Amino acid sequence: MSRARSQQIDEILKDLKDLKKQGFENMYALDENIKFFEAMRSPLKYIKWFLNDRPKIDGSKLLELSDFPLGHGRWEAILQAELLEIEQWKFPDNLMQFRKILLKQIEEVTKIIDKKTLLLMSLGSGSMEVERQVILTLKKRDFKNKVVFVGVDLSQASLDTAKNNLKTLNIPIEQVSNISEHELNALEQKHTQDQFIVILLKENVFNLDKYFNEKSIDLLYNTKFRHHIFPKQKELLDVLTKKLAKRIVEADLLNNLFMFIVPLIARTRWWHPILLNGGMFSSLRCPTKQEILDTKKTGWDVKVFPDGYIRLFNNNG
Repeated sequence: MSRARSQQIDEILKDLKDLKKQGFENMYALDENIKFFEAMRSPLKYIKWFLNDRPKIDGSKLLELSDFPLGHGRWEAILQAELLEIEQWKFPDNLMQFRKILLKQIEEVTKIIDKKTLLLMSLGSGSMEVERQVILTLKKRDFKNKVVFVGVDLSQASLDTAKNNLKTLNIPIEQVSNISEHELNALEQKHTQDQFIVILLKENVFNLDKYFNEKSIDLLYNTKFRHHIFPKQKELLDVLTKKLAKRIVEADLLNNLFMFIVPLIARTRWWHPILLNGGMFSSLRCPTKQEILDTKKTGWDVKVFPDGYIRLFNNNG
């Protein structure tokens, strides 16, 4: 094990154990993360964890390293940077399916709405790499409508990653901590000459109905966000998004062996413990293929892939 990797694991474990001493509310998640990072010290320990501990983990109680309130944001910043690198790969093109569906939804929305400006919103917006790719594609297609992207995230590390990632587009990027319809219109007027505007809203997703009216969002979407919230919150999320948006697109991982085996073999994550923790613990928190297919009964259109799923909800009716 390289010295830098070993030192990183030591520092992560110190953070987690210090948080445990303070009496963190979710001790189960803390203990499972400690077990995982201890196992990451050697391939043999990892194999033992994979075979003996992983099958017993209750995903509904789990948190990832980036979810713990450690104060410094260091591990989350590393995770965002490493996720961004993966999202920017040309092969495999990890955002291809999600990007294609977003673009199709944008195209369909423009045909049915009676306005020139589209309001799009991303929940748990992270690096906003998919937005960067969508904007570049729309520019190539000579898209005519004005588009306001609102990225909602509580993590300043994520918002900072988004700012740095989007700056090459030379479009306006505004960060706010709250927003009203009047303020939204003011920002549009401020950048009246710009076709694309990004507004970064540092806020809890579940407070969005304080700022936006029913069906005021033309397209609301999220990717790898749903698994970060607990079961009761997922029910609230569905109610909230259907209230606020005309159309919804959701993408996330599946709970299967794909995330545990393929990333290690194809492009090893062994040297990136934080990224491996995020991918594997995310998968453990996600639904199985059958569980996500069952949501078709509630009006969602579902597409399943080896590593995840995409759900769509048309709320125009």
